Order: sequence, then structure tokens, then C-alpha cells
Amino acid sequence: MTPLFSTLIDSEDDRSKVEKIWDLYRGLMMCEARRILKDHTLAEDAVQESFIKIIRHAGKFTDISGHETKGYIVSIVRSICYDMLRKAKSGGNKANLEDIAEIIPDGKPDILSKLIFDESYGAVKEAIQDLSYDLRSVVRLFLIDGRSHSEIAETLGITEVASRSRLKRAKKEIRKRLKGGIDGK
Repeated sequence: MTPLFSTLIDSEDDRSKVEKIWDLYRGLMMCEARRILKDHTLAEDAVQESFIKIIRHAGKFTDISGHETKGYIVSIVRSICYDMLRKAKSGGNKANLEDIAEIIPDGKPDILSKLIFDESYGAVKEAIQDLSYDLRSVVRLFLIDGRSHSEIAETLGITEVASRSRLKRAKKEIRKRLKGGIDGK
């Protein structure tokens, strides 16, 4: 976590929580932001803005590694990314995403952040590759291609319910594999 963030946190307990959140979820947050924004620099901005919001609500987190916390963090990132897209699309300052990217300084990620991101991305990618074809194809179409469940159902010749069910099973399997990797199992 950056020293700037540390200065925003008063209590040592909250600082510890936010540091754990940073360590556990930064890679996931970057993946989600890049998936939505399709730009590394804008994704970094979204993650930074998300952490500011997380810091404001640090006292509310109880089970940091729980699914509820993870879901809340991902929803914060998505909300901020979609807000960025809406502002760019509505012409907030008559700017589009390309204009915004030109205004933002071209700060390269530090090496440690890049390594953490690459390691997290690699672990998720490997976990997806290990899924059965049925689960992997739904994950690819939903997460990578950004298709809706109705489009996935049409493409794969299954029902929307089956698409949702496969995605849910895939997420559960990926979580299990990633947790096993973290715990060393």
C-alpha cells in the first residue's frame, strides 16, 4: 500500500485491514478495472479511487477474506469504472477516453505492483485453463468477450439458466483452486 493511503487512515486496526485488503484484492481489482476500461492507466486510477472509498469504510469490514468483502470490493471497482465511462461518454469536459488517457501522466507501474498483478493474473488464468471445457467456455464468453447470458446460451446451445449455473460453478472452482494455491494445498 502506498504511503499516501497510510496517511489517510487514523486507526491502526483500520490500517491493518486496508493493508490486508490491498494485498488480497489489488490484482483482482486491476483485472476487473482493465476488463471494463480496456486501459491500464485508467484502470490504475480506478483502483486508486476504489481504495480511497475502501479506506472511508474500513471500519465496516469484518471478514476480509470472505466472499461478502470480495463482492463489495469488486462492486466498488465496477461502480467507479462505469462512472468513469459515463463521464467520458457524456462529454464531462467534452473529453472521451482517449482524451482522458492523454491528460493523465504516463506513470508506469512500479515493478513490485507489476509482479503482484502478473502473478495474480497468471494464477487466475491457470485456474481458468484447468476448468472443464463447458465451464471454461462460459467464463471466456462472459468475462473476456463480455457477452450476456442470453448470448452465451445462444452461442453454446444451452439455456440462460445453464449459462448462469456454469458460471457460478466455474467461479466456485476458481476460488477453490486459488485458495488452495494461497494456502499451499
